[in-house]
Amino acid sequence: MEEAGKLLEESTVNVKEIGKAVGYADSNYFAKVFKRTTGQSPTEYRMAIFQRT
Repeated sequence: MEEAGKLLEESTVNVKEIGKAVGYADSNYFAKVFKRTTGQSPTEYRMAIFQRT
């Protein structure tokens, strides 16, 4: 999930592609695991990063 977080912070690649890049073929499952791990969905995480800057 750390790598996924970095990709969400540094790129404009969509969430499906990030999920695939970190080993999840199913983007819905990736989003579920990401939220369980971080407390935010990948989209919420990305929006929070961009609001801080």
